[in-house]
Amino acid sequence: LYSRHFGRPEYGATRRVPAHMPHMIDTGVVAAMARDFPAEWRATASHRFRSGRDMQFSFSYFHYVMETARRARPDFAAIFRDAIDGDGDGRLSGNEIITLAALALGKEPDDQYVDEVYACVTTEYSWRRAAALA
Repeated sequence: LYSRHFGRPEYGATRRVPAHMPHMIDTGVVAAMARDFPAEWRATASHRFRSGRDMQFSFSYFHYVMETARRARPDFAAIFRDAIDGDGDGRLSGNEIITLAALALGKEPDDQYVDEVYACVTTEYSWRRAAALA
């Protein structure tokens, strides 16, 4: 499965997967794997005992996650709606600008950073910046 769908190891692709350990599994990813690879999924599920031709689950799971993440494009409207626009009005309020700054910085922002983010998202700043660039 890996060689056919995610690269050929003999041409330099590496097969990295976490060591033997408990793994948290996203059931949505498992459903997507079953949908994307129905023949391999059915063949593996049909064997009472493991076969040399079976799909190795954790190996396939982690490579599927890594490769599909590379192709995924973020849905910025959904990120804004779900993570930033707390009151759902479609506009950034003071607390939402602080949230945006924290998400961008990856930690609690100081006042100067919040002011910089505020300046980037206000219309007045955008018009002034566009005029300066023209």
